[in-house]
Amino acid sequence: MWGDKLANILVIDDDEDLLRIVRRTLETSGHDVTTHLSVPQIEVEEYLKYHLVLLDVMLPGENGFDYCARIRSRVNCPILFMSARNSEHDLSKGLLLGGDEYIKKPFSIIELRARVEAHLRRENRILQTKQKFGNIELTIQSKELYVGEKLVKLSEEQRLYNEVSLRNIERMEKYLEKMRIIYDSYSLLESVEMRQQNFDVFIDSLRLDFETLAKSQQKELIFETKVCGNYLFSESLFRTALSNIMMNGLEHGGVKIFVRVYRNQDIHIVVEDSGDGFLDEVLVNGPVEFATANKARTMEPQNLHLGLGLYQAKVIIEKHGGKLSLSKSEKLGGAKVEIIL
Repeated sequence: MWGDKLANILVIDDDEDLLRIVRRTLETSGHDVTTHLSVPQIEVEEYLKYHLVLLDVMLPGENGFDYCARIRSRVNCPILFMSARNSEHDLSKGLLLGGDEYIKKPFSIIELRARVEAHLRRENRILQTKQKFGNIELTIQSKELYVGEKLVKLSEEQRLYNEVSLRNIERMEKYLEKMRIIYDSYSLLESVEMRQQNFDVFIDSLRLDFETLAKSQQKELIFETKVCGNYLFSESLFRTALSNIMMNGLEHGGVKIFVRVYRNQDIHIVVEDSGDGFLDEVLVNGPVEFATANKARTMEPQNLHLGLGLYQAKVIIEKHGGKLSLSKSEKLGGAKVEIIL
């Protein structure tokens, strides 16, 4: 069902006899089963290996409802409650907290096995089904992705990220759209036509757009420019690059953003913000093309920022013979992006 390996199932219940029965039943069906008598103290990343969780409600210490609510945004596999608390209120509460099923105790082994297998089949169908997002076609369990007719090989890390993200379709659509844009950028870079243009006129047009956007989001944008003169560049690609950097600041950069554009021998574009700054791994490694699977699992969707848009900007800037660097802003305390052309 899961390629060469069996489904890995986590079972949490304070009834030792029930745990033994459930474990024996599921192992007889060919699954690997891990059991705990109470909520396990494990890192969220460890849930990557589980395909399904069976969870009691009345547990010593943290109860099943609270546990599910705490991990649900980070854990994407099915969570099946099993409990003697079988009122309509409890059932609806369990499902509203993110449970995928509520199995009432006492239950028969036949019923348990059937419900578990049904959820595993559904998960397997999701992973096997070809998902289409515009001109992108992806089958999660394979390591292949098609952009139009072009085959793109995926690493194991990239495949795992896709598996995590697919269960959040909205996030996946945004992610794949950025992948498509990056792929299109590579194609455009091979044939893009650059020409000498007035860089000040270009920056002024962007400034108006960014000031309007910042105002709509109630962000304070300070924009300082000095005369830069003419420069050889592609307006469309450079607009994409700077838009990515500004959107990064508006989305993740707190309430204040400072932009400075000037020229000595080189053109400098500096964008600083008052947010939390970049993750350490981004500062060390620079913008990355793909977020890591573990980070995707452990971060809330709104904080899933590992520099994908900045990676695209970096590719475009380097095409123009420039350099993009990331650091901590001494001025505002958040992130700092600097372009030197």
